[in-house]
Amino acid sequence: MGYLTSANSILFWSKGQNIFQIEAFEAPLRRLGLPKELAQASSLGLGVRPGWLVLASTEAAFRFRLSSWLLKAGLVGFVLADLVLLAAALGFRLMRNRDFR
Repeated sequence: MGYLTSANSILFWSKGQNIFQIEAFEAPLRRLGLPKELAQASSLGLGVRPGWLVLASTEAAFRFRLSSWLLKAGLVGFVLADLVLLAAALGFRLMRNRDFR
């Protein structure tokens, strides 16, 4: 309610792909035994395999950027919390082993 349909319209276009460049990048990764999905994710992440061109209203573009930033912040927070817990567990284990000697 209160939102215009045109404000939420989003257009997607494929950016076109150079299959020879993609194959040259992904072939050594597959020879190393990397699964196809991880090879494709790495080529997408590094920009070898172009994704989609998204044209959206400023409101929708803001929501995309905000959700992307929140996702990245959440992943970084998860990794940092995991590292803190790992360090605490290792410290506890070292203290416990020293007490028993």
